[in-house]
Amino acid sequence: MKQFIAITALFFAFSFTTKAQSVYYSTRAYSGNWNSYSQQYSWGSPNYTDIRFTMQGNMVMVGNRANDNFNCGTQYINRYDSDGSHVYGWYATDKDGVSCTFKIIKNNDGSQWFQVLYNNIAFSYFVPAN
Repeated sequence: MKQFIAITALFFAFSFTTKAQSVYYSTRAYSGNWNSYSQQYSWGSPNYTDIRFTMQGNMVMVGNRANDNFNCGTQYINRYDSDGSHVYGWYATDKDGVSCTFKIIKNNDGSQWFQVLYNNIAFSYFVPAN
């Protein structure tokens, strides 16, 4: 009986100390290059994917071949655009310590875009509505 109580106590302690996580799956990925003339990213053709994004606290873990992860820090944007989408953005660092920004764009239809933006290259991932 003591063993059962100890296991139950460990389970509850673990349950209350872990942070909630959210999991999303991307079906399309795009890469883009910074265009200094237009002052925006030029996006390439889509690659069809099945990439898992796990968000836990300020960490974003990407289930791609490189096992990327991003540590999001200070939020720099939280706005609604004229089309009704909600845009969030954070200053972040990747697993190699390189600075970037991580954005989430939530569309009215429930779909989302996850974007990782570096100085001259960017990646955009489409997450369909459930």
